[in-house]
Amino acid sequence: MGRRNFDRWPPEAWRRQADTVARMRAGGWAVFAYCATCKLTIAVDLGLIERLRGPDFSLWNRRAPCRRLGCAGRVEFQAKPPEIMQPFALRAELGD
Repeated sequence: MGRRNFDRWPPEAWRRQADTVARMRAGGWAVFAYCATCKLTIAVDLGLIERLRGPDFSLWNRRAPCRRLGCAGRVEFQAKPPEIMQPFALRAELGD
């Protein structure tokens, strides 16, 4: 007996919980875009992405150009479900 240790869940388990922006938003996830080149970190507006790309759009395993002027880097999406303290990279296969 005891409580689940969410910090030990593999990324595939989190992806099963929230594989789309709609499910992340419904679950209260905080999502960030992080550029390793310039170290810029910005909050991602899941509602805006859902409106623009649709509720089934996924940020898992995606990268995008950095938004900072003059930076040629690419951002990696990171997320923090409410159950854990630190964000993790949205990199995972679809796991069964």
